[in-house]
Amino acid sequence: TDSKNQEKKIPEQYIDERIESIIQDSFKGDRLAVIAALEKDGLTFDEWRNEIKNQIIVAAMRRSNVEQNIKVSPQAVRDVYDKNSEKYRLPAKIRLGMIVIRKAGTDEETTKKRAEILSLIGKIKQGGDFAALAKEISQDDKAEDGGDWGWIEPSILREDLAKAAERLEPGQIGDVIETDDEFYVMKCEDRKAGEIASFEESQPRIERQLKQEQGKILYDAWIGRLKKSASIKAFD
Repeated sequence: TDSKNQEKKIPEQYIDERIESIIQDSFKGDRLAVIAALEKDGLTFDEWRNEIKNQIIVAAMRRSNVEQNIKVSPQAVRDVYDKNSEKYRLPAKIRLGMIVIRKAGTDEETTKKRAEILSLIGKIKQGGDFAALAKEISQDDKAEDGGDWGWIEPSILREDLAKAAERLEPGQIGDVIETDDEFYVMKCEDRKAGEIASFEESQPRIERQLKQEQGKILYDAWIGRLKKSASIKAFD
């Protein structure tokens, strides 16, 4: 059978190396911990080794019967793109600046901090330097970059911030957004509308899609052959 033939091709040393790798990665090289874990699962070391060997055999058979037979031609990729280019539309993005101030202390201190932030934002809206203020007072990891988050999809932000960002026009600074733990101030530096990705940008995604589809067909056919060739016996 395929499995028996494949078994002959796998050196015992390869199985031992795979087991050693598992012991090092999952048990920090502690073989006693391995034995204890196996005993808990009702397995001997030899039984576990045999399971690992079978996993390797199945993986090798799958590579031989499925992965190695997947072929996606450049023309097939191009055809998919030409017929479905609208499907490969890039999402709209915003070039975002953000100031984040953490709350701390009493309600009175929070009220004072809120008033300070509102005053500073008022000055920025009248022509102050947003990036310079972000460097000075922002408390997130973008502060050193002047609060610059670069080009992002608003959907990566938490929902309330995403909605506020969507309303901003290029050059506009939003109102202070207050949560339980922080104050946020955002500036829209620029916007890019969603557009259809080029063939070059879409190509890797289409190739993955076609390989997955073809892989499923080959896998189902392989399993079908195994079922047909399997010897099934009933025992009393």
